Amino acid sequence: MMRLLPLLIALLLPVPSWAGQLGSDACAGSGDLGANWTVVTGFEMPQQTGGICQPKTVNVLAEALYTAISWPNDQQAQVKIVTLSTASSRIGGVVLRGTTAARTDYECLAFGPLGSTTTLVIDRYNAGARTNLATTGAAATVASGDVLSCSVIGSALKLYINGVQTLSVTDGSPIASGTAGIMLFTSTGAVTNVQLDDWAGGNTLFAGSSMGLIGTIIE
Repeated sequence: MMRLLPLLIALLLPVPSWAGQLGSDACAGSGDLGANWTVVTGFEMPQQTGGICQPKTVNVLAEALYTAISWPNDQQAQVKIVTLSTASSRIGGVVLRGTTAARTDYECLAFGPLGSTTTLVIDRYNAGARTNLATTGAAATVASGDVLSCSVIGSALKLYINGVQTLSVTDGSPIASGTAGIMLFTSTGAVTNVQLDDWAGGNTLFAGSSMGLIGTIIE
């Protein structure tokens, strides 16, 4: 009976309705992300190698948006953190409501190193001007394989690690719309200092505040 209990609970819970998966990019090839992605002007396209994504060049931000669809205004994105090496200048995470013409977006990011001194932030950029909306300081614990996810619903943003809410903020000057994407950066060392995997993006299903998957892009 005890073995059946988790199954019975799962059957009784409401099942979210998912929007269909649009495509995948295993990041297992070499070079730029695929045609579904558009690089943000002034930056470089994230690179795929050996089943992960990483920056193309040290000290050049790699940021791209998934432009194969028209995004709803309420959206979410998530990514698995593989590597954030030993300095706070190693950064990776997801982008919400971004534009490819200028760095105008929300960025939910993890600053290395991995471990008990990782810093998590929610930033807003307007034409390159940064406003920090929320931060953990150097007080979060993030390990390799953890999933960072972020949502924006109206003016409310939330950041999660492995599904546990870590940051929450309401933006008084919200960006109205845009496209979800991915961001990686390392200021020194090697491009392998920052590695991400399993990016996914979706829309908001208001029933139960569940997030519906639009597409799993990097597996």
